[in-house]
Amino acid sequence: MSILPASWLRYEALAGGWRNAVPDDATARGEHRFHAGAFLWVSADLLVQIVLINRAGFVLSQAVLFALSSVYWDSSCAAGTFRWR
Repeated sequence: MSILPASWLRYEALAGGWRNAVPDDATARGEHRFHAGAFLWVSADLLVQIVLINRAGFVLSQAVLFALSSVYWDSSCAAGTFRWR
């Protein structure tokens, strides 16, 4: 049963590799640069949520998590194109 996938993989390797490969450059793939401030803010939000989930309950801790993690997103952006302030 694994002979067919192995044969296909061997054919692709001998034929020159995968076509339409994903580029190695992050900007060519459309990725954004790493924002350390955003990473630290969301990490702190998750720690607050972990502390609150036993004390305030699931719903309230999730509401706080949502409120804290959406505070610094630019509200003028269209959905899916968030920018860190």
